[in-house]
Amino acid sequence: MKETLPMSKTFPESEFIAKPLSCPACSAKFKALQVRTTAIRPRRQESDFYTEYDGPNPAHYTVWVCPHCKYASYRYDFRELTGRARINIRADAAKRKEAFADYEFQGIRDLATTHASYELAGRCYRIRKSRIAMQAALYLHRAWLAREQHLEEEEKNYLELARDHYTQSYAKEKARTEKDEIRQCYFIGDLSLRLGLYKEAVRWFQEVTTHPAIGEYPGLARRARERWADAREESEKSRKSLSANS
Repeated sequence: MKETLPMSKTFPESEFIAKPLSCPACSAKFKALQVRTTAIRPRRQESDFYTEYDGPNPAHYTVWVCPHCKYASYRYDFRELTGRARINIRADAAKRKEAFADYEFQGIRDLATTHASYELAGRCYRIRKSRIAMQAALYLHRAWLAREQHLEEEEKNYLELARDHYTQSYAKEKARTEKDEIRQCYFIGDLSLRLGLYKEAVRWFQEVTTHPAIGEYPGLARRARERWADAREESEKSRKSLSANS
């Protein structure tokens, strides 16, 4: 059993807790920061669930990274590493450690470190041959980070990748729950609208509002109706603009 790896920096205990973990890939013991529930103070949220906070942003810490072998994953499936996936993750460890040697993931994360954590998790999910939806979520998170930095072109690139992966996932993978399926349709619609694909957006918001289980999720239904109206309005503006210029 490997010795517990210490936290590299101090952190405000009123805002963070250090969760003790054991890496399922290399068995190293370490601690990962999580934002305390009492310190999560949302200020505003956008239609794709990007949220601004007063205080620490919990999305910056949603990926756990082993400081020893650089295995990374979302918190909720960090421990789900078995069989061939574990063997393959171990085989890639030296390359990950070299590629991400400049980043310290255990302490307070800046935007660059947060971005690297998502990139590292994406690499690990590909090695694990995980669901396409996992890659889609990671690309969406990276788009949010670009938005925080006002990097419009970078954000657009990640939004396109997220939309493409959500669409592939919807076509090829069975969602784990009805809510996941509805959220997937919603994300495809919202990202399509953000990318100027208005007809596609209308189509996917219609998928949400006509889903047999949508009545169980009134919040998603309301969001979809609002964004559907936005998509129709933008589509009409686009049609009039094209007509005026022809």
